[in-house]
Amino acid sequence: MDYSQFDLKTYIANHLQNVENKYPKIEQVYGKDFQSFLFQPDIDKVIKLEVIHLLDFPEKNRDFLDCDHWAKLHPFNFPGPFYTGESDTCGTGDSEAPSNVMYDSYCCEYIFKQPETYAELLCVIDAAAVEVFDSYSCDGNTHWTIDLCKQWWGRPAKERLVNKHRNTIL
Repeated sequence: MDYSQFDLKTYIANHLQNVENKYPKIEQVYGKDFQSFLFQPDIDKVIKLEVIHLLDFPEKNRDFLDCDHWAKLHPFNFPGPFYTGESDTCGTGDSEAPSNVMYDSYCCEYIFKQPETYAELLCVIDAAAVEVFDSYSCDGNTHWTIDLCKQWWGRPAKERLVNKHRNTIL
């Protein structure tokens, strides 16, 4: 590939169009109520055993969400099923999931917003699939407790969602 001709904006636009074409297949199986889908019991198993299969990932490449990274949880992850542990610094996450993934000051990825649609779900799955350290997990609902969520929300906003890569504080 001639990387001198690579256009990130075009790549992202094409990727998002590809996701728009894929998500109706998932919606047809699981229904239109995405929140009920995402917050069902054992969503990690549904994603790993059913959704990834529906997306036609090759059998040998389906294990990218199989690890529990809670012990190395990135502190900026927004509570919910998806989170990252210790990621690489390649900067691939936001081009795959621009509405959900950001970087800290070391360019390590984290989920700043849980998916709100099937399209965003597919984008986060794609971000997980290309992350070299396989640092994404989708078993966050088994770890987050009411007390942990309160602690997370109790931290100053500056500590929760600082995105120095884009020089913004959300």
